Amino acid sequence: SGSPSEHDVLVAWIRDALERGRAGELPGNTYAPIPEKWRVRNQSREMLQFGTYTHSNRVETHVPVAPLPAELEAVVDTLIARGCVTPSQRPDSCTVNLYGPGQWIPPHIDNPAFDRPFVTVSLCSEQS
Repeated sequence: SGSPSEHDVLVAWIRDALERGRAGELPGNTYAPIPEKWRVRNQSREMLQFGTYTHSNRVETHVPVAPLPAELEAVVDTLIARGCVTPSQRPDSCTVNLYGPGQWIPPHIDNPAFDRPFVTVSLCSEQS
């Protein structure tokens, strides 16, 4: 059809949001660069956080971030339409992690105080 796929549109939007974050154009702590102490070990990743700010595996409600944008609400709508989550489980926040080649974070279990379910969507990565 020649039109971009949902995937391609979302990836382009994320790349634009990252550029706006790097330029300081996103509100509050929506964008988080890699801390220098972790960059030297190639640990961590760049982050975009919408709806809720988390740090070190805990929610920090006093830290401002942008609300969940329409582009990510559309992803949530698709997850509901495909039966991945129910309407009553509708996510109200999203963390976008951008890992460069070789970047990593240590294995961990997310804080049990976080609402369940969690949904992970991988874009631009090879999956077997």
